[in-house]
Amino acid sequence: MSRPDRHNEIEINFIPSGSLTYLFNGQKIKITENQLIAFWALTPHQIIESDDASPYYVCTIPFKDFVQWNLPVKFTNRLFNGEILVETSTVPRNFEVMQFEKWETDLNNNQPEARQAAIYEIHARLYRMSVELSTQKNVNTQPTLNPAISMVEKMAIFIAHNYTHHIKASDVGKAFDLNPDYANTVFKKTFDKTIKEYLTDQRILHAQRLLSTTNKKIIEVALNSGFKTISRFNAAFLKKEKCTPHKYRTMHCSLA
Repeated sequence: MSRPDRHNEIEINFIPSGSLTYLFNGQKIKITENQLIAFWALTPHQIIESDDASPYYVCTIPFKDFVQWNLPVKFTNRLFNGEILVETSTVPRNFEVMQFEKWETDLNNNQPEARQAAIYEIHARLYRMSVELSTQKNVNTQPTLNPAISMVEKMAIFIAHNYTHHIKASDVGKAFDLNPDYANTVFKKTFDKTIKEYLTDQRILHAQRLLSTTNKKIIEVALNSGFKTISRFNAAFLKKEKCTPHKYRTMHCSLA
């Protein structure tokens, strides 16, 4: 994945062997063999390293379908808060592989019964995951700023931790004693967008999560997402999503 990806689906991945390293919401997270992960793919995510993790398996569930599954609230809230959930599978890896391969076949099948069977099975697998995670210690997904993390990644991490505050693009460079113009240049080479654009994107993504999963007023969503005024929020949201925050909530809110 050469650039960060984002889509309004719940994504689950299974790594039978080897390992994958993700850059996820400004954090480097390494997933090792026989681990199942789940996350809300609305948050930008990117595979940046692979160590003999081929093949690995991916399955996605549209957000509007996922919210109708009534999975445990604690589990769904962790996903909606942007957490990446990791479970070390307790069943033979061949069984997990067979499941993912069968789901891929059934979901691409023209027979509605086969597709529905796969959906039921994915639902059940995520429910099982929620049960397993309730008895396991939480996996530490906090970022560690070490020399292996580039300056651009550090800037992305800084943004991920501070975008809900009233920071500006120039503050990102200053946090690392970099000239703002230079910081913006090197950042754009990696992420193909300016620091200001990336900062706005993170705030819009946060707003989308709030619009989809809470009843907060639009102005509360705007302020909680790091925008100073409702007018700036509305303008940025309309430019990015081609619809108003109110319309987005009408289309996506799980509480409707």
